[in-house]
Amino acid sequence: MEKNFKIPFTFYLARTFSLLHSFLVDRTLVFALGSSDHICCRSAHFSLAAYFTGNSRKQRHIETENSVCSCKHDVDRNCSVFIDLRTSRTFRNSIMIIKKTGYHGLYFPELGVSLDGYHPEADYAFVSHAHADHMPRNRNTKAYATSATLDLMERRGFRGEKNVLKFHEQFESDQFRATLYPAGHILGSAMIYLETEQGTLLYTGDYKTPPSPATEGFDAPEQVDLLITEATFGLPIYRWEPLEKLKKDIQDFAVSSLDDGYTPIFLGYNLGKAQEIMHMLAPLNLPLMIHGAGFKLCDVYENHGIHLGNYSTYVREECEGKILVTPSSALSKGFASNVSKTRVAYCSGWASNESRRTQLTADKLIPLSDHLDFFELIRFCRELSPKKVYVTHTPNPDVVQHYLEKEGIDSSFMNFEYEAED
Repeated sequence: MEKNFKIPFTFYLARTFSLLHSFLVDRTLVFALGSSDHICCRSAHFSLAAYFTGNSRKQRHIETENSVCSCKHDVDRNCSVFIDLRTSRTFRNSIMIIKKTGYHGLYFPELGVSLDGYHPEADYAFVSHAHADHMPRNRNTKAYATSATLDLMERRGFRGEKNVLKFHEQFESDQFRATLYPAGHILGSAMIYLETEQGTLLYTGDYKTPPSPATEGFDAPEQVDLLITEATFGLPIYRWEPLEKLKKDIQDFAVSSLDDGYTPIFLGYNLGKAQEIMHMLAPLNLPLMIHGAGFKLCDVYENHGIHLGNYSTYVREECEGKILVTPSSALSKGFASNVSKTRVAYCSGWASNESRRTQLTADKLIPLSDHLDFFELIRFCRELSPKKVYVTHTPNPDVVQHYLEKEGIDSSFMNFEYEAED
């Protein structure tokens, strides 16, 4: 039977002062978690196995009344994860070193590769998709991505070097082989698969399976050693309805609103969600207006074979009686405020939370997400049978890790700044 260890108050007090001193004096604070094959302090119900302070990063052991941490790990490849707040966050595992760079980016110094970010020492910058939080903006970036992603990036201001990769096409260097797999998130979105001497890695970026109909579909390798996955909807309350039902809900809302003399407004952000809504409405062949920032991206979809219907850019004086598509933020800035009779549909995975109805004064909540739901996330991890999973972009890492543990999958939380964008 597992023992319950009691930790004296003096330990908490001493530890707090020690950590605070380290952070204020030398600006370095590193947390380390023991690797999956080493029990270390976790047997004493510690969330942290050991901590390191100072530029030398020497190990300090944690003592309790009933146990002493005898961890022999220095900060090297035997440690699963460490996070350095003095510089960029860094993650080490038995396969390769991973550093955080930029907003949501990763840098692999052993490979000279960055993912969804810029690093001055990276020879190759792979970009999963063209949403702003994943798109490098440095002009010196040598970006490798799908044709659609690079086209969208250019429309959104990217001026670096562009290198087109096709889905399933292998790109090789001396250190790795890279393959892009369709991610089903938005047009051009890709999961990045790296094969190295140390092992294989799949970085999902943002992804959805079953895929959005306004994308190139979804596919993945059969097995990986290391999986870095987003978990935006990381709770078992999130299970999406079939896309055909959501499509019918969107079409019915548009038609019934117009029949009743109302102007229907669909809320969805300008890249991805807006075009998915438009693609679902296209068979109706009804006139539609989209917010100007989204309009400038629509021809990229059309050029890549995604039909968006009978649309034009939003014109305030002409919008009444047409289907309107806009991000929710535009409503507070006067979007369609001249139209007296409107009905608003909020289209997002977060629409599964009833509270959003009052927050946005929406008439209908349609849980249309471009991220996979909780159950697809767990299934995907199980099918890939990775040796290690890093969970990112979620407010609920403990829940995801609990369910992965039940599947026999070792996981850790890769702590990026979380932003609910769907």
